[in-house]
Amino acid sequence: MADVVPTILLFENDAQMVYLLRRYAQVSGYHLIAVDTIVNILPIVQDTQPHVIVISFACFSNSAIDMLPALRSNAHVQVIPIIVLCDMLDDYGVWQHDADAWLVKPVLVSDFTDVLATVGIAFC
Repeated sequence: MADVVPTILLFENDAQMVYLLRRYAQVSGYHLIAVDTIVNILPIVQDTQPHVIVISFACFSNSAIDMLPALRSNAHVQVIPIIVLCDMLDDYGVWQHDADAWLVKPVLVSDFTDVLATVGIAFC
């Protein structure tokens, strides 16, 4: 039986960050799907059925903060770990919201794989 490659759903509108995280995912054995909008976030999450969601607060700020409770209140989505990508840990008071982990820029490949392992998404 073939191993299932964990899927990361990334909500990020910075092309350079998307490229970087896509490369990190590729060399680490993950599949990354990037979306540059958080409009209709719930149907996108339900359609892609990711193993983990990464949302950039730097790009979407308060809109992303408002989306976290909506994601957490959906029975099908609430079990998916959410990682917040931010410029600084105290940006927007992210520690006060419904994220499972935070990824602070600049992001190194070890930061990326460590945070995925922290939320239980480890892949060899």
